[in-house]
Amino acid sequence: MAEDRLYDLAFAFKNTKLWEKLSDLDLFAVRLPGGEIGYCCVMGQMGDHLALAVYVGDEGFQSYRRLASADMRTVRPVALYNMMASCLRAVGNSMIPLYALILTSLLNVLLDLVFVIAFGMGVFGVALATVLAQLISGVFCFFYAVGRFPQFAPGNLLTGFHRQTASEVFRIGIPSSMQSSIVSISAMCMQRAVNSHGSVVTAAYTVGNRTEQLFFCLSFAIGLAVGTFSGQNAGAGRYDRVERGHKAGFVISTVYTALTAAVLIPCAPWFFRIFTTDAEVISIAVPFCRITAAFAPVLGMVFIYQNLLRSCSDIAPTVWMSITEVLSRAVLPFVFSALWGYTGIWWATPVGWTASAIIGYLRFRSGKWKEKSRRTQERLERA
Repeated sequence: MAEDRLYDLAFAFKNTKLWEKLSDLDLFAVRLPGGEIGYCCVMGQMGDHLALAVYVGDEGFQSYRRLASADMRTVRPVALYNMMASCLRAVGNSMIPLYALILTSLLNVLLDLVFVIAFGMGVFGVALATVLAQLISGVFCFFYAVGRFPQFAPGNLLTGFHRQTASEVFRIGIPSSMQSSIVSISAMCMQRAVNSHGSVVTAAYTVGNRTEQLFFCLSFAIGLAVGTFSGQNAGAGRYDRVERGHKAGFVISTVYTALTAAVLIPCAPWFFRIFTTDAEVISIAVPFCRITAAFAPVLGMVFIYQNLLRSCSDIAPTVWMSITEVLSRAVLPFVFSALWGYTGIWWATPVGWTASAIIGYLRFRSGKWKEKSRRTQERLERA
C-alpha cells in the first residue's frame, strides 16, 4: 500500500539524521519524476520538528526565498519591541508592553486569516503576518514611549550619546546575549540525548516541555519584575528596597510555583491530552513533568537571582549560573541516561537549576552586588 511505503520512507529519512548535518537554510535540489526540480530543506536541527520540505519548481523556490527572507526580517521588529519595552519597564510602565503583546497576538491571527484565506498567500502569508504584527507592536511602543518620555526621541538619543553609558550597556548586554546562546546550545545537547531514545520519548519530551512552558512563564515574569524593580532602586542607591523586593518576589514566586506543582503533579495526564492522545507518549511524559514541577520553586529562584544580579550590574555570577545550567544539560543527560535510561534525562535539568540557584543565593547573601552597583554608578557620574 502507498501508506506503508510512505511510512517506510519516513523512517528511512529519520534514520539518516540529516538534521544533524544540515540546517533549514541549506537548500539542495533534486529532479522529480515529472522532470521538475524540487528544492529541499531539512528541518529539525533544534530537535523539535523533524521534517523534509520540498518546494517544487521556480514558484516553490521563490516561495522558499520569500519565507527565508521574512524570517530574517523578523529580527528587526522584535529588536525594536524589546528595546522600547525594556525602556518602558525601566521607568515603571509594564502595562504598555503587555498591551502591545496582546495587540500583536490578535493582529497575527487576523492577518494570518487575511493573507492565507483571502489572498491565498500560503506559508509566505503566515510569515508576513508575523513580521507585520511584530512591527506594529514595536512601532506602537516606540511612539508611546516618545510621546510620554521625550528623552526617548531619536533626536535626543543621537545628540545625548554618552560613551560611558554605552560601555555599560555592552558590558551587561554582551554576556547576557552569550548566555542566551549558550543556553540554546545546551538545549540542543539535551534534545540529542532525548532523541537517542526514539521518537516516542522525543514526543514525550516535547509535550512535557510545552506544558512546562505554559505553567512556568509567569515564574519568568516574576523574575523579570524583580529585576526591573531592583535596577530602578539600585540606581537610586536604595539597596534596602532591593532587598525588600527580593523578599517579596521570593514569596510570590514560591507560592505560585508551589501551587503550580500541586496542580501539575496529580493532573499532568489530563494536561497532556491537550497536545496528544497517544497513551504511550503520555505515560513517558508524566514522570518528566512531575520531576520538573517538583523543582519549580528552584527555577523561580533562578529567574529572580539572574534578573536581580544583572540589574545591579553584577554580571559575572549570572554567567556562572548559566554555565552551570549548560554543563548540567550538556553532560548529565548522557551520564544519567547511561545509568537509568531515559528517566535519568529528566533529572539533568533540575540538577542544573539547583546548582544555579545556589550560586545566585550565595552571591546575593554576600552583598557584593551592592559594591558592583556602586562602582557602576560612580563610573557613570565621573564620565
